[in-house]
Amino acid sequence: MAKIRGYATTEIIANATSVVCEMPDHEIGDLLVVFANKDGTVAINDPGGIWTSQQNQASAGAYGRLLTTVATTNSHTLTLTTGTTDTWHIVVITVKNVDGSSPVVTTAKTGADDSTIPFGGVSGASTGAVTNCLILIGLSTDTGMAPTAYP
Repeated sequence: MAKIRGYATTEIIANATSVVCEMPDHEIGDLLVVFANKDGTVAINDPGGIWTSQQNQASAGAYGRLLTTVATTNSHTLTLTTGTTDTWHIVVITVKNVDGSSPVVTTAKTGADDSTIPFGGVSGASTGAVTNCLILIGLSTDTGMAPTAYP
């Protein structure tokens, strides 16, 4: 069963156009999940290469991007860039024991779907076809939040 091996957080409070992400311990075959968020609506550039962009979205004053890759080494690095200086917050999660052939079954949903997260009525969400799965939910916003992301 998939389990979280570790995580790392990068927070840049001085305006920057690029960020070298802190990476958690990971092993070959682990899934690396990157929740990248920054102030301002200018896009976080897709790093390409081994990274798959699962979701990217601008809000009224922030930008978020969700990236994934399956580790091919235990020393991956990631630098994210944008076209303007902004503050950043990035969380990278390592998930071990993933299905190597299809580690990400359901991609991210937009804010329009948030009333039905995580399952009920969300188009494309698993309703039992995938057993022993791990569900990760990320929230990108430019406003303060209550203790939980749910209403």
